[in-house]
Amino acid sequence: MGLFDLPAPLFNAIQQLLTALPPLLQLSLWAVFTGAISMACYWAFSNQSKVADAKAAAIAARTALNGYEGHEFSEMWALVGATLRTSGRHFWVVLGPALLGSLPALTLIVWVSNQFGYVLPEAGQTLAITVETEAGSVGTRRVLYPGTTGTVPVRAADGAALTMLPLQAPVPLIHKKLWWNSLIGNQAGYLDDDAPVEALRFGLTPQHFINVGPDWARSWELTYFLLLIISSLAIKFAFRID
Repeated sequence: MGLFDLPAPLFNAIQQLLTALPPLLQLSLWAVFTGAISMACYWAFSNQSKVADAKAAAIAARTALNGYEGHEFSEMWALVGATLRTSGRHFWVVLGPALLGSLPALTLIVWVSNQFGYVLPEAGQTLAITVETEAGSVGTRRVLYPGTTGTVPVRAADGAALTMLPLQAPVPLIHKKLWWNSLIGNQAGYLDDDAPVEALRFGLTPQHFINVGPDWARSWELTYFLLLIISSLAIKFAFRID
């Protein structure tokens, strides 16, 4: 489990309360919740009066530059400099709170990707496994998925046994543990460091939430991030957050 996975048990408990709802509505509620928590954290971490002053100064400088009708280069350059300074100050005033406010949202995005990304096959269904080594892919094999309580036999293209592992989470890729897994873990676990392969890619079925458009538009990403942006902007304007 990585650092950004620590709140996952809380999210799982909340999800249990939503299981009776249609999947699209569940995903939509999580998107709105992500937008709300990110804006709330940004508001809590930011000095709104300071942000408002920086924003007003930047707008005033841009207005002065846009309204300048003179021909003196020195005067225009002074207005350009003022615009750059005030815009830069506004950027740095909001940067820190924006980054801090995005951290809780990042934990939610990680959890949502695991929860709504893929589904495991039913026990006894065929599962495609692609073996990847340092030299690249060495072929795809198909096995019968034994369910979350069994182990999946993984073999090389020549039939040689490579490993046996359980596949208990709907994660399409298992690899050796990398440095960034201390931040974002792999729910399905990792290959041993001395394993003869670098990664195993599973042919899991992606979840679809809408029935129109190309495949990439039907998965969780488009719906989730579109609603996240809309809800964040709605909260920003409704509560007049600078």
